[in-house]
Amino acid sequence: MIFASSAVHADQYHYGNLLVGGKAIGFGGAYASIADDLSAMHYNPAGLAFQKATKSASVNTLAFEDTEFLGVFTDGSDLKRSSFSVVPGFIGLSSQNNKLSYGTFFTVLDFSQERSTSEATYTMEIQQIPQDVVEFVDYDLDSAGYKIGGSLAYELSDSLSVGFTLSFIYKDLITSQGSGGIYTLPAEYGGTSTGFNARQRITEEQYLVEPTLGLLWKSNLINIGLTYSHQISFHREFESSSRITAPMVLAMNPYATSATMFLSTSNNKQKYPHQFSLGVSKEFERVTLSAQVDYYTSVDDLSYQEAIPLADTLNLQTVTNYSVGLEFKLTADSAVQVAFFTDNSNGDIDTNEAYQRVEDIDINGVSIAYKSKVYDYPYRVGFYVKEGSGNVRYSDVRFVESVFGFPLYPPNDTQDISRAKKHAFVLFASMDF
Repeated sequence: MIFASSAVHADQYHYGNLLVGGKAIGFGGAYASIADDLSAMHYNPAGLAFQKATKSASVNTLAFEDTEFLGVFTDGSDLKRSSFSVVPGFIGLSSQNNKLSYGTFFTVLDFSQERSTSEATYTMEIQQIPQDVVEFVDYDLDSAGYKIGGSLAYELSDSLSVGFTLSFIYKDLITSQGSGGIYTLPAEYGGTSTGFNARQRITEEQYLVEPTLGLLWKSNLINIGLTYSHQISFHREFESSSRITAPMVLAMNPYATSATMFLSTSNNKQKYPHQFSLGVSKEFERVTLSAQVDYYTSVDDLSYQEAIPLADTLNLQTVTNYSVGLEFKLTADSAVQVAFFTDNSNGDIDTNEAYQRVEDIDINGVSIAYKSKVYDYPYRVGFYVKEGSGNVRYSDVRFVESVFGFPLYPPNDTQDISRAKKHAFVLFASMDF
């Protein structure tokens, strides 16, 4: 059961949480070597030099996500979390002056909300007395991330361009999470109930700057795109408030501490990886093929809250993601797209860290899109699905036990490592005008 979690953003363990731009989504994010609409400012700003569109908008809507932590309750049942959000995506404007192109854009990186409750009810013997037990986990989350930026691109030749984007990012996160148990004696033993409840509220605001450099080669033979980007946090405010009550420990020791609270603040800035992307695409008469590799460096940045030994920044492991997409033209104005992509985890499970909370779930995805025109305006609709499984570690619950010196959560011999599954489904629509 979950007591607390390190907070960076809604899903700090993946970099491909939400794809941006209708055509780019249809290619599964394999877009650095195509970059022929205004979402190029997000993927590869060098593409701005080769396009004529001046306005673009896309909307990602109806985003569903489910995560299951397998066998974490004492009776072996699973913990399930679900979220739903309506997520706007990208809007951009651009202009050209001879070989120089410039533009500005606004992107919603994250706009998610979660209200999850999971319970396990069973009967177990404690000191040879059968007791009715209810274990529970509550998890509320509100997360938002916004990105605004400007781009410059210069056409070096008919085939080669270079571009630069400078973005400012704002992230806001509020979580309220808790877990506990209620233990009820049979009527013949008085029918009384006791238990414990551990709750934590986290608020976080973060401001970042992100420079992106791009290079794009386009020819009849092949298209090649190269990009580099790096997010830098320049301001962060983190606050964690914890309240823990455990009247059940008084049954073992009437003089024991049965309630406590902690308040912790921090300005520690989370470090982020350097990202390098290489994309290659080829256009045939009716088919466009695109492939891309995204590489993220590791980050060694573990720091802890002031009042309690729980992390407020994370170590991040090296990640390599792959995407392959295809667009098939049906008519002069219509086409279908199919793509496959990965969204691998940066989570680094370290059993030497006493109270670690981390997920390590690698995800595979598929996207399908349809393109056409309405009143001479190109539009694109489609969806993508992501599925994955891996491991999670939730040893932060042992901190609660250390406060009272009494076992409260289910014991295990896996150092609190459990299997987990994740699923996401997103519908999207976009239009260029």
